[in-house]
Amino acid sequence: IKQKPQPPEDYVLCLARIEGHKNQQTLAEACKMIGKRLICAGHVNHPQIAEMAQEHGAEIREHLEFGEAMELLARAIVHALPSFSETPGLANMEAALLGVPAVMGTVGAEPEFFGDGGLYANPWDARDIANAIEKAWNRPRGQWARIPKWDQVALKAEKWMREQ
Repeated sequence: IKQKPQPPEDYVLCLARIEGHKNQQTLAEACKMIGKRLICAGHVNHPQIAEMAQEHGAEIREHLEFGEAMELLARAIVHALPSFSETPGLANMEAALLGVPAVMGTVGAEPEFFGDGGLYANPWDARDIANAIEKAWNRPRGQWARIPKWDQVALKAEKWMREQ
């Protein structure tokens, strides 16, 4: 990642395709509950999800260049992606490297990958998401997860496969 951390601005960012699986509509509801500005940046795969998020006050930004997206992430106070199921997610890894606290769903690989560094919320519960965002909002910036290098991951995977 070439982007450097930037002074934070008052918004929550969800950097992901905009679709039902990513859960921007419940995230937007959660942000509205606690009065936090939400920017959803990504390709709109499901216009109805974008519309529901906008009804709760989310700002949709589509067609961003990679550098623009990274600039938004570097300036966010929180990155939130409380999806219904996710791999660790590149946006969450990028947030970790930039020191931006992240809120993730409790379903999928994030808790296993990020451990205690991430903040987790039930993706079906807007109040739980809102509580996690408030915790993240008040968390100091700093790298909150150690992202392993690919060769380290490959060695662990090879070891695991040999033990099976």
